[in-house]
Amino acid sequence: MAAKSSKYTVCLLPQDGSAPKQFTLSKWMVWVFVVLITGLIGAGAYLGMDNYKLRLAQDNSLELKNTIAAQDREIERLRVQFAQSAERINKFNETLLSLHEFEKKIRLLANLEDAEDSSSFLAIGGSFPDELDPSLLEDAEPSNVIREMNAQVKDLNSISAATEHSLGALIGYLEDKKDVLACTPSIMPLKVKKDQHWYFSSRFGYRTSPFTGLKEFHKGLDLCASTGTPIMSTANGKVTFSGKKSGFGNVIVIDHGHGISTRYAHLNKFNVKNGDKVQRGEIVGEVGNTGRSTGPHLHYEVHLNGVPMNPQRYILN
Repeated sequence: MAAKSSKYTVCLLPQDGSAPKQFTLSKWMVWVFVVLITGLIGAGAYLGMDNYKLRLAQDNSLELKNTIAAQDREIERLRVQFAQSAERINKFNETLLSLHEFEKKIRLLANLEDAEDSSSFLAIGGSFPDELDPSLLEDAEPSNVIREMNAQVKDLNSISAATEHSLGALIGYLEDKKDVLACTPSIMPLKVKKDQHWYFSSRFGYRTSPFTGLKEFHKGLDLCASTGTPIMSTANGKVTFSGKKSGFGNVIVIDHGHGISTRYAHLNKFNVKNGDKVQRGEIVGEVGNTGRSTGPHLHYEVHLNGVPMNPQRYILN
């Protein structure tokens, strides 16, 4: 039996009719060639797969970056939206608080119970919520922020409903008391220009006398302004005195009815006389420096049934 050949002959037959070419390869060389080709194919396949994975990872990375960028834009939009909503809620809160303070003033003027003593949201334990901090979204969980905003809106809605009810009742009461209100002092007695300088030099209550240095009770308000500044009647009424009083110089007293009267002292000039009827806002005199005075000013008093009251309670503007 013939031994198997350990060599392979490769014959190449050119198509142009030229002589065939033969190559003799040992079995070892064939195996090396097969292994080499297989290795190259495997390496190519591996590199191709690796390149595919790399491209896939790059695509995923780009998609992730786009997703993150979109989320960042959405977060910024929500942050701006939250800041705007917080600002609107805070302004609504401020408006309601101003309305509440104005209502208290009106009730004081009308000698009604305080709004907080009536059947309102505040009377049953409610209170105005604190301001929302627009930067809250930076540190707090979004769910907590939304919960806080919802709580604020709920409280403000309750206060708004209570304020609407309370003001409605107050308006109804005031409609029936138009005459009393027209005769109730409610404005600043000085008619000053927008850029004119004036100030309160002495308020109602105990003070140190500028003349004796002793403690005394000051029955009114002292409003410093330049000589000649117009003085207005603060409510409808009738002039019961227009003349000089010791220590007060030129004085006007107006009876507003219902036990209310006002006094205007240290005047430079009278614009009315005894018996004249005056309307709220009508000019009755001018600021001066007559009587016992340290400089041009108006001494203004409000009396209820003969008792001096704090005039600032009767100034709404």
